[in-house]
Amino acid sequence: EWGGPGKEAGNYFWGYWQNEINFALATGNDTFLNESINYRYPGFQYWSDNVGKGGMPIESSAYGPAMLGYSVFPFDALLQTKNGRYWNDWFNDAVRAVINWTLPNGDLFRFGDDSDFAQAGANFYLGDFMTAMSWYGDDETGRLARAWLQKFSVRRTPWVGAVDKSVGIYSFDWLPLHFYAPGPGFYFARTSWLPNSTVILLQLKNCEGGGHAHRDAGTFQMWSSGKWITTEHTGYRSSIPYGDPIHHNCVLVDGRGHNYPQFWAAAPLASPPVGNKSNVNLTYAYRSHDPRFDNPDIRELTRDFEFYSDVRLKVIDR
Repeated sequence: EWGGPGKEAGNYFWGYWQNEINFALATGNDTFLNESINYRYPGFQYWSDNVGKGGMPIESSAYGPAMLGYSVFPFDALLQTKNGRYWNDWFNDAVRAVINWTLPNGDLFRFGDDSDFAQAGANFYLGDFMTAMSWYGDDETGRLARAWLQKFSVRRTPWVGAVDKSVGIYSFDWLPLHFYAPGPGFYFARTSWLPNSTVILLQLKNCEGGGHAHRDAGTFQMWSSGKWITTEHTGYRSSIPYGDPIHHNCVLVDGRGHNYPQFWAAAPLASPPVGNKSNVNLTYAYRSHDPRFDNPDIRELTRDFEFYSDVRLKVIDR
């Protein structure tokens, strides 16, 4: 259930796939290898072109980097032995997503089941993946991956570090100050790439295709000059069930937040950010065809965001 179709962003899916490919290559079982690829890759490709579009690992920093790290050994082996390339454009986007996910102090924005802040430099899944993309990504992606590795002195597994012979000094401070992953609706923006910048994360939609997600559509976070202005909490230590919207920067109507996604009347509709503005219509996340979960008090609910270079985030609920 957790490692099969429908969970293409899940760490179980990628752990099983890594093991299948490694086993097939080690034993020379091409039949099993083809069955594994035909079973998993089309579903991943569909996910990455649709609800996963944009390169964001959606299972939080605790679990999400696994889908990136688990791809390294099997995909590298397939490229070397079968001339098969399975790192599609989603993985090029993932390099940019990881860069924007990382705060100037090296922390990763936390979301979903993240109970603690993770340091990007300590995560060998990310280190292995970004190293592989510095070899195999397109030219620009490769330079970006290398710049991130250098900036945060990232940990890697010994066998990846041992074969990495890349040289040169790189930077990503020429990148745009905004990044949007349209599938899950993750929008990052910052005032600059300097250490004293202000950075925001808007979670406009819902994470589909994996686990460890919370009921947090429309929530937001803000970090400025080394301090959190507002951040995410799992609610693990609360008497209210973890993942409930009350633990997030969500809208409560008569004390109720939005539903579990399986009970939504329809998914949130996020407009692609334009300039410093973004918008999400959350109405149908609060409505449901199941009367047990419907909130009939809501006729329409939208949330507008405006982020300003003078370090202001304006949030308007209508």
